Amino acid sequence: MDYTAVTTAMNDASGKGDRKKSMMATVHAPTDAKIARSFAALLRNHPAVQRLWSRRDGDAIEFWVLTEPISRASELSIYQLATTFRERFPGLHPRIHVVHADLYDTDTFVFHEPVGAEPVQLSR
Repeated sequence: MDYTAVTTAMNDASGKGDRKKSMMATVHAPTDAKIARSFAALLRNHPAVQRLWSRRDGDAIEFWVLTEPISRASELSIYQLATTFRERFPGLHPRIHVVHADLYDTDTFVFHEPVGAEPVQLSR
C-alpha cells in the first residue's frame, strides 16, 4: 500500500489557519500489465512453459499458458500458482488455462492466440 502525505488546513477559533500534517492511505490498483508480469514471474521455474497471454474479464484475469507436452503433475503445479497469485492480488480471480498438444486428440496441434488477450513476456 502506498502512503501519500496530505496537508490539511485547520482553522482555529480566531480564524487563523494552522497547517497540520496528516497521513492518508491511498491504494494504487496494479495495472493489468503489472499483474501479468507477476504471473509470468511465478512461471519462471517451469521450463516447459513456452508462451503466455492474459486478458482482463471484470474482477477476473485469464491466463493462457502454452507449454510443451507435460505430465499431469506439472500441469497441476501451474494451476496451483493461483493460490500464490490470490495472496498477492486479493479480490482478483485468476482463471488459468494450460494448453499443450497432449490435451487434444489430433495429429496436428495448432494453438491460436486467445481473442482479446495480450502476449506476456516470460521472465527467465
